[in-house]
Amino acid sequence: MKRTILAAALASLTLIVLVGSRGAALAADAVKPQFGVVNAAALYQDSVAGKAGVARLEKLQNDAMAKLEAMQADLKKAQDGKDDAAAERLQVEMQGAVYAFQNALSAEQENVVSNIQAALEKSLEQYRTEHGLLGIFSSETMLSYSPEADVTEGVMALFNKQKVDFGPEPKLEVPAAPAKPDALAPAEATAPAAEPTKK
Repeated sequence: MKRTILAAALASLTLIVLVGSRGAALAADAVKPQFGVVNAAALYQDSVAGKAGVARLEKLQNDAMAKLEAMQADLKKAQDGKDDAAAERLQVEMQGAVYAFQNALSAEQENVVSNIQAALEKSLEQYRTEHGLLGIFSSETMLSYSPEADVTEGVMALFNKQKVDFGPEPKLEVPAAPAKPDALAPAEATAPAAEPTKK
């Protein structure tokens, strides 16, 4: 009799453990995040592509500054030497160079950002698909979220595996100063009309 009671108790205990472990597994599945959250700023700044993009833009900016400083030195030399024609030409060239360099830097910044963004979107989509998430949001747009929902590290790992090609480096060309129009030649003197011969 005791043996039967003991066996029944053990069977009940085993059933409770099995049901409990199954319930815990179901509970774990129930709380599995359906959405992911990423620190977008970290993905842009700390990724391989982000750092390469920043370095590329800094190099272009430094090249532009070096060219402008060289032109400034030439301008000062012309001014000190009282070479007004050269100084005027260099001033015009510098103004054109500043405008051209600003346009080149702006265009390259757009190129870098668009290439990084395309690669990041690909990584986000890959991570979302592989982990069965319904969506991934930026942490800046989320008022509150569980730490388990942060997938920044996983997305970063995928992002860093991508080769981001920014294309050939832009060349900073200094536009030549426009040629000054030639001074208008004085009007040619017209020969006076011959007087009619008197008969």
